Amino acid sequence: MKRAGLFLVVAGALLLAASGVLWRQHAPDLEKMKADSATFEDSLKRVHAELVHQSLMLQGLNASMQTVPDSVRRYGAGKAMDATTGYNKAIRKLTMKERDIKLEIASLRRDSDRERADAKRRTLPVAAAGAAALFIGIVLTAIPRRRVGA
Repeated sequence: MKRAGLFLVVAGALLLAASGVLWRQHAPDLEKMKADSATFEDSLKRVHAELVHQSLMLQGLNASMQTVPDSVRRYGAGKAMDATTGYNKAIRKLTMKERDIKLEIASLRRDSDRERADAKRRTLPVAAAGAAALFIGIVLTAIPRRRVGA
């Protein structure tokens, strides 16, 4: 009984170590995905800040055009329209860029979740077997031997 228990304790410890190795095999991919996600998040913040800036500039231009007298507005209408068109193009471009980055982040998050689920699917059975063997081994070594003739 004690030998079998000792064998199960050692086997359980080895299986737990093996499950740790299996988990660590997936760690580089998960870390790369985490780093890529952080990069995209920073890029998203930068693009959103620029989008807000361009939007405020357009609002300022539109607000300032209301205070310009009609006689001056007639001569400067072409320049104001060009500026408005430029701001609108920049806003559209930044909106599309922001949408693309959000799609990349969502895709990366799905890939990360899939990779983590795959790592769990491979690791958990080995870890459960190791924990069970370790527990049974400890129980078997803790049970006192029966004495013959007692």
